[in-house]
Amino acid sequence: MTGHLGGLQAKMKEKFNHAIFVHCRAHRLNLVLSRRMDNIKDCKDLFSTLSGLASFFLKSSKRTRALDIHDQKTFPIVAPTRWNYNGRLGQIVFLYRGSLIHFFQDVWDNKGTWDAETVTAAKGYLHWLKQNFDFCRDFPFH
Repeated sequence: MTGHLGGLQAKMKEKFNHAIFVHCRAHRLNLVLSRRMDNIKDCKDLFSTLSGLASFFLKSSKRTRALDIHDQKTFPIVAPTRWNYNGRLGQIVFLYRGSLIHFFQDVWDNKGTWDAETVTAAKGYLHWLKQNFDFCRDFPFH
């Protein structure tokens, strides 16, 4: 909705040229938290990977169907400045980590039925889920 070139702000300025655009407090907080997290390498890596994981499924209907058949779970729509999105996404990955590992292992084991991009991403996410998931101990999802 925001954006000084083509969003709501621009459309309002077209009709009401003296209108002043003010972010709501919740949106401001989201922006501040998002920008602060970008300065903490581990947080930036975590949330970038989580967003990439969600995009991996949302970019392909075949992947989405396969995940739905495999785990009966979908990912929230990507909205990186929304903390409720990041929280839900983190919770899904935390709760379904084992199923996701199984899904990505299945993709890796059946490379011939998937495109190269899917296989390569699956290998990366499989490694990430198996090796770099220590944040679960400290992340308040449960």
